[in-house]
Amino acid sequence: MNWGNPLAAWGFVLLLIVGILGWLSNRYAQRSRAKFVSDSMFARIGTQDTRRQRLRLWLWMIAGGCLILALMQPRYGYVLETKSTQNRAIMLAIDVSKSMAAQDVQPSRFEVARQHLFATMATFQDHGIGLIVFAGDAYLQCPITTDHDALRSYIQELKPGFLPVQGTDLAAVLRIAEDTAKQIRGPFDLFLFSDGEALSGNSDRYLDTLSKAGVRIYSVGIGQANGEPIPVENEQGQITGYKRDQQGEIVISKLDVATLTHIAKSTEGLYINSTDSQSIEQLLSLVDKKKSDASHATQVRHYNEWYMIPLTIALLLLALQWMIPDKRRRHTMLQLLVIIAVCGFSEHHIYAASPADVWHYKQGEKAYQSEDYKAATQSFSKLSTKDPGLNYYNLGNVAYQAQALDEAEAYYKNAEPYLKTTEEKAWLTHNQGNTAFGQQKYKEAIDFYRKSLIYNPADKATKINLELAIKKMKEKPPEQKKPDPKNPPKDNKKEQEKEKKQQEAQQTLKTLRQKEKFNTLPPNTNSTPTEKDW
Repeated sequence: MNWGNPLAAWGFVLLLIVGILGWLSNRYAQRSRAKFVSDSMFARIGTQDTRRQRLRLWLWMIAGGCLILALMQPRYGYVLETKSTQNRAIMLAIDVSKSMAAQDVQPSRFEVARQHLFATMATFQDHGIGLIVFAGDAYLQCPITTDHDALRSYIQELKPGFLPVQGTDLAAVLRIAEDTAKQIRGPFDLFLFSDGEALSGNSDRYLDTLSKAGVRIYSVGIGQANGEPIPVENEQGQITGYKRDQQGEIVISKLDVATLTHIAKSTEGLYINSTDSQSIEQLLSLVDKKKSDASHATQVRHYNEWYMIPLTIALLLLALQWMIPDKRRRHTMLQLLVIIAVCGFSEHHIYAASPADVWHYKQGEKAYQSEDYKAATQSFSKLSTKDPGLNYYNLGNVAYQAQALDEAEAYYKNAEPYLKTTEEKAWLTHNQGNTAFGQQKYKEAIDFYRKSLIYNPADKATKINLELAIKKMKEKPPEQKKPDPKNPPKDNKKEQEKEKKQQEAQQTLKTLRQKEKFNTLPPNTNSTPTEKDW
């Protein structure tokens, strides 16, 4: 659940103030009236019913709360849409090594780099933007997308020491940039935020390829050339000392201007120091004016809007409040105008997925997680046909978990024409390989796993499953003994062997169930730590 307009929550404060003022006004009126006439006498001779007035006030307050809730635009669930854009794509790369905790720039190198990341995103609002995080290895944290809200949430979670492998490997960043250029089949601009202390890797072997692909690298140096010790913090965020090397000496981390400048100039880019804010603004303005010669695809996330539920409740309450007999109805026309205005504030979201689809998907997901595969199949089958590829894919996952492998094979086959993105095809072919493996069709499983690795070469789960399938393929089937008519085998022995084979098949399938859901974290492609871990 998220909110499209969270600032509208301040309306609750205004509503509370209005409610308190209304209550005080009513109390003052009651005390003033009590000086002249009792409450029982006023009820007999008065034209107003105080109980109905209070009821109308409460209805008005609750309706106002629902209207504010609708203005906040509650959202739950989303639909991905692939769009083609002519704007030049942007890739951000941020250093999360321990040296970025140094405080030679305030408040720290990492915080300065994060502020520049947000400023870059604000400049390129109409561009597709991706995110690479790196230290001793690099990971594509977010592919190029126009869903900048999700990208901001990823950046907010980052901190120095975020990755398990520490150090600084700029070559790993350039390797991912090279893979991205091949996937989007077009040039893009890479903004590299780092102190430049490259402790491992050889970046020169990637620079020529990136330059030929039209990728320009803009290096932003974070830190000072004279260096700064690297603070060590406890769990409460308090500095308890400074990083020391193997000889016990305090490590001094320095800005490596030469390395960052070399990387930028090799791709016709620029190097700028983070303290030169004016030059950074000029650079962002210059890059923003450039267009890409070739269009490239980005994914846009359309959230499912739920504002109609609180808005409908508010309409019903205001209508009920209007029907309660009371002579003071001077505000009814104003209320209707407010309702009409609110009804039109989000008309551009009418295309969003229906609440029924979101409900069925939520129920199917809940049943899937609780291993109630029959209920999950029923819920996913009730989804509309707006996205048949996703429906078939989910039904295939359910059938696979229920060990209905033939049904899973059919569902995955039906999903093939509809899944277009590289990531979706990687998921689908991986699961098709698992299904074929469970059916003991090892040759087909090998073909599917290899296709999946073409779409996502860095997927370790697929590599492991491919090795297992090849191993099974090479194993010779056990020789079958000819039956002896004089001594026929007993039935109970056959049943025991059959049961044993079923148990072995179930155990093998259990090892394969590794990737039926979308991956949210990048695979770890390098588990070997470096000697220098800062």
